[in-house]
Amino acid sequence: PENTGALPSVENTVRRALSSLAPLGPYPYPMLRIVDTGFPGGYGAISNITLGGGSFASAELQYVTHEIAHAWFGGKSFAVQGSGAWPETLAEYASTWSLGPEEAHAARKRWQEAYSRVDAKQDRPVSTSTWTADYGTHYAVTYAKGAFILTLLEAQLGRALMQKSLATL
Repeated sequence: PENTGALPSVENTVRRALSSLAPLGPYPYPMLRIVDTGFPGGYGAISNITLGGGSFASAELQYVTHEIAHAWFGGKSFAVQGSGAWPETLAEYASTWSLGPEEAHAARKRWQEAYSRVDAKQDRPVSTSTWTADYGTHYAVTYAKGAFILTLLEAQLGRALMQKSLATL
């Protein structure tokens, strides 16, 4: 109830996020529910995304796009089930589609910087990445590493081909 005033802003953000994900095909579920929770962070699953604490009121576009992208990349697809961190990697990569060029560049730079700080002994393939107590390493490997690699692939193939390919998952 305390975030009721944020609803118009959240609605606009959700519409922009869904528009940026349209190349993946129609939203995979009959309804999208945005749930304001009391716990921090967000979570995208099936036809629900949760936004907790201050994240609901601020409803940052990349963050919301990432959580909504889980509808396509969060286990519904056979190709990503049981595949380590690929659902997070794919959602993080697609989250930049909603951003302007400068914002997307800044996000990708954050990925690169986060991954550059990972100790080689703690690095692992995205396909075997799981939660670790060290959130910095977890974020760098689970979210940033694969998303940055997909960005490099996009630079070679073009976004349209990447989107078409990901729509087939």
